[in-house]
Amino acid sequence: MAAVADRDFVVEALQWSATLVQHILRGTEDLILYSTAKFAFIRLADAYSTGGSLMPQRRNLTP
Repeated sequence: MAAVADRDFVVEALQWSATLVQHILRGTEDLILYSTAKFAFIRLADAYSTGGSLMPQRRNLTP
């Protein structure tokens, strides 16, 4: 029992980190959805994106 109880903090840390990542991913999924043409709630400024060379109407994110 003592050997298993000593590792409980690792399981709890992994569980909390997985939950945190899941919430972050849900938020980013909402941002992607809201920036589509269907909703158009969010628009990325042209300073943060560039046009593609083959498809100039497509915007690529710059790092």
